This record gives sequence, C-alpha cells and structure tokens, in this order.
Amino acid sequence: MENEWEHLFSSLPESVLTQMIMQGELDLSAAPPMPQYEDIFGRLAQVQARILGIWDAILAEDERTLKQLLFRKDMALCRDSEGRTPLHLAYRRGHQPCIDYLLKLCPEVELIRDKKGRLPRDYANRAPKLTTTQLGERRVSLLPCIVLPSNPRNSPEYPIHKCLESTWKNYS
Repeated sequence: MENEWEHLFSSLPESVLTQMIMQGELDLSAAPPMPQYEDIFGRLAQVQARILGIWDAILAEDERTLKQLLFRKDMALCRDSEGRTPLHLAYRRGHQPCIDYLLKLCPEVELIRDKKGRLPRDYANRAPKLTTTQLGERRVSLLPCIVLPSNPRNSPEYPIHKCLESTWKNYS
C-alpha cells in the first residue's frame, strides 16, 4: 500500500493530486507517513481539510463558516466519493440559505450529476427535514401499529414488548 502512495506522489504533479482530492477520488486520511513528500502532503491536506469543513458547515447549517471556506467558485464544484457536490448536500438538508449561496457563487453546480445520475435538486425530496418534535410524533404514531403477541411472556420478543409497553406508557 505504501508503495502505491509513494508511486502516486512521485509520478503525478501536485495540481493533478489536488484535482483528485477535489473530485473525491483521493482521500489522504488513508495515506501512510511519507516524510519525503511532507511539503506537498501538507498543502494537499489543507485542501482536503477545507473540503471537509465545507461539508461540516452545510451539515451544521452554518452559512457564515460556509462563506468563509467557500470563497472560490471551484470549491463549490468539489465532490465526495459518491460524486455529490456541496449543493447536493444542501438540498438534502433543505437549508435554503446554503442552497442560495451555492447557486449564486456557482450556478453551473446545479447541473452536476452524482455517480448515480442524480442532480442536486433531486435530493430535495429525498429526506424531508423533521424537527425534534416531529420526530417524536412520528415515533409515537408508529407504536400502535406494532402487533404484539397475545401472550408476550412466552414469546421470544418479550424484551421488545416490555420496552414498547414502557415507552408507550411514557407517551400516554
């Protein structure tokens, strides 16, 4: 494995390695220590850290941090290992300020498909964002639908039955 990394760093220019990181094709977290490439590795690690920061800012719905990390158009085009851009994630999270900023910075990112052929806006309806209250209501509404055995003590599901019973009492 170490020889593969050494070959990669010795045979490709820094710009190509940077592009591989931007496209989600190279993950430096799996690289072994290579003291002979410490300088280039440090610069590439900074690029990867910025990309990870962009993902984290979108997940946290932190528009301010996103704008600090995503000040260049090309950073809006970075991808994860599945080919998704920051806009894919922003649509999935449903955070409109992040979506608006990404589209303003780099409108063409809206046309980039992930490895499964989905556009960023295709993620908008995939996972509706629920509040904590809605999540609790959703769990409670599922409880009455569970069919319990008529004699729960003789059933292998008895521990599950007791757990559900106590949970249901807490909501009643």
